[in-house]
Amino acid sequence: MRLMECLNQSDTIQLSKIAKNHQIEGRTYSKNAILQELVARFSAPGYLGERLQQSASPLRAVMRELALTGRDRYAKDELYPVVRRILTALGMNPETSSEIVANLLEDGLLFELRSKWGRLFVLPEDVWKKIHDLASQAELNAQSGLAGEPTIVRDEATTIARDAATMLFFCAKSPQRLTLDGSLYKRAQQQMLQLFEIGEAILPERCGWRFGFLPHYRSYPERFAFIYDFLDASGVWREENGELHVCENASRELLQLHEETRTELMFRYYLQSYRTAIPHLLRIVVKVADASCRGWVEQTTLEKLLSPWVSDYFYEYKQNMMRTHIVEMLIHLGFLLEGEFAYGQIGYRLSTLGATWLAHPEWIKAQTEKEQDHSSAENLVTITSDLAMVVPPDAESAHGFVLQKIAILEKNERVRLYRFTAQSVGTAIADGWTKERLFAFLNGVSRHPLPQNVIHTIADWCDSFAIHQKTK
Repeated sequence: MRLMECLNQSDTIQLSKIAKNHQIEGRTYSKNAILQELVARFSAPGYLGERLQQSASPLRAVMRELALTGRDRYAKDELYPVVRRILTALGMNPETSSEIVANLLEDGLLFELRSKWGRLFVLPEDVWKKIHDLASQAELNAQSGLAGEPTIVRDEATTIARDAATMLFFCAKSPQRLTLDGSLYKRAQQQMLQLFEIGEAILPERCGWRFGFLPHYRSYPERFAFIYDFLDASGVWREENGELHVCENASRELLQLHEETRTELMFRYYLQSYRTAIPHLLRIVVKVADASCRGWVEQTTLEKLLSPWVSDYFYEYKQNMMRTHIVEMLIHLGFLLEGEFAYGQIGYRLSTLGATWLAHPEWIKAQTEKEQDHSSAENLVTITSDLAMVVPPDAESAHGFVLQKIAILEKNERVRLYRFTAQSVGTAIADGWTKERLFAFLNGVSRHPLPQNVIHTIADWCDSFAIHQKTK
């Protein structure tokens, strides 16, 4: 909705308040006169830039971040939490959220209007497009850009989609045997990695504690795990009797897609699956694009820009989160180019492929709306293929009593780690749990679909104990 439409739907009293705030004098009793004056004022060259520059720091920060999301409307009870989250992430006082919303209303940058869904807060899209451009330019001016062109450029483009096809073809030759924890044998992993265009080191036998964001992160290196779990989520294979069987029809449908389309699907899967540990992931991705779309941006500059929006996650520290799980993955997905400059400087630039994806704002807005709802997922757990559950503190508070009835607490440190055993499942069955109730609970609290070997193992334990109880 554009500014003129928002002004038209506002009453004369509200318009007079906005006009007074912008120091517009004259015939404020005439709605038509106020409309013309306000539209002329907002359209004046440099006016919005001056207002943005003169705004208090918290208000300016909120305006920049709201413009970045691209959303043009919020439910009444939705906007305040969004503003509070922005202020908290930037280290500002979240208690000022009501004052900031009031300032936006008085400035005519936000309108409370009626709709068929009730009262909504509406942001005029033409005004907020200008605010986004101004805020982005101001942020870029504060950065130290890299002059010239790099001597070496790393562009992975759509290689991740081709490597996904390589993995699928390899597994289709014959059913792949799986270990007891539901992972591919090391020999099969090594053979696939040798066929990949982008290589990785296979995980050693004893690699210690390893943390990630995908169902099979414990078994494979990150890029390999991402490809494996993308294919698993796409339904191209099934696990049956300790073997991986490729489904020909589903595989053919996926492989018939153009490489760029497959890569975009993988990019969307990345945004969905990694948002568990990086709640502001979409905002971060858009910031990366804004910073690197006009030229090369230095690594330290980019990390400084992203730092307020990334936090430690269990044993993963902020810097590793930014470099390994954000920037490196965006390079793997063909979204970013990496360049090496003189004196060893590293820089990044938005790829043509990444710019193409961001040119379709409708799905970005949909992802943004999901991001705002992510706080409801904070009480979910990660169930891995080796029958472990990684449980954040919020999930511990919500489900701790139940978890202790069905699994054993193996690690009670910064990371709470529960594990299913035959004994823990048997105790739950003895206490009156059924297989159906157990899986209903697990599906309800798991961030990802349950790994197939976990389903089969727990189902077998449930059936065995149920039979044992009947024969007593």
